[in-house]
Amino acid sequence: MTGGQHLQSAESTDFEFKRGPVFANIVLGDEINRASPKTQAALLECMAERQVTVDGTRYDLQSPFLVLATQNPVEMERQPTPLPEAQRDRFTAKISLGYPDRTAEIAMLSDQTTPDPLDDLKVVSDAATIRALIETCVGCMSPSRSRTT
Repeated sequence: MTGGQHLQSAESTDFEFKRGPVFANIVLGDEINRASPKTQAALLECMAERQVTVDGTRYDLQSPFLVLATQNPVEMERQPTPLPEAQRDRFTAKISLGYPDRTAEIAMLSDQTTPDPLDDLKVVSDAATIRALIETCVGCMSPSRSRTT
């Protein structure tokens, strides 16, 4: 998980900031309980503060910003770093998928012989449209709107 880094410009001796993958609108944090506590803290800063701090400089993240995260079971061979309760409460939902049975595993492997289903995905929205929808919803919930019952 990287917020970005300062790289030396090829044209000058100055360093310029290059945004990392966490600047996307949707971020997948895979196996976050295997990340170091420092990396976990950086991800949680992004989620809670909607910002990234690199070399003491703060960079805001664009809305919408959503993190989908996975974690490995604790019994895996490489010792994971479980998220503390104070950090787990930043996630809206926890879904446990379990393990597929043998028939389902065979079906998943068999399906991989066909073209990649992701190749057929179509864009259905963009960040600007989602931002506008969020603003509309927030406006509907505003305490300044008079409510009648």
